[in-house]
Amino acid sequence: MATRRDVLKSSLATGLAAVFTGGVLEAAVRSPKPAPHNPIDPGGLSRSYFRDLLDERFSARGEAASVTLVLTAVRDLPQAERQGVVDSEECFLLRFRGSARRPLEQGTYTLGHFRLGSFSMFLVPMGGSRRSRVYEAVFNRPPLG
Repeated sequence: MATRRDVLKSSLATGLAAVFTGGVLEAAVRSPKPAPHNPIDPGGLSRSYFRDLLDERFSARGEAASVTLVLTAVRDLPQAERQGVVDSEECFLLRFRGSARRPLEQGTYTLGHFRLGSFSMFLVPMGGSRRSRVYEAVFNRPPLG
């Protein structure tokens, strides 16, 4: 059983930590979005995590290649209206653009972003031009029921 002295010590330690790490705590409070609960698991990522990251760079690492991709679109799935998931946090697609000099094959890559951390994502090449390639990632987690 905790004594009154233990509670006071704990409160003092918490108060000192808040004073000495105030900048860190303040930055965390002002952060627009919390980090995903498990940044390695893309199941913890939703549309709103990506919506504010348009035109930002992501690193993509695979077994054979490591490239920089730019997020160019966050869209509804083509069947969203029919499935009743328009603007869904759980059903959407991401479109990325990368260099044509180092194209990626279809597969799972470790993507990284300074705000989201690192996570695995399955990317599918969708075409492109002589200068760039387009990739898509589909999130399709419709509500059960």
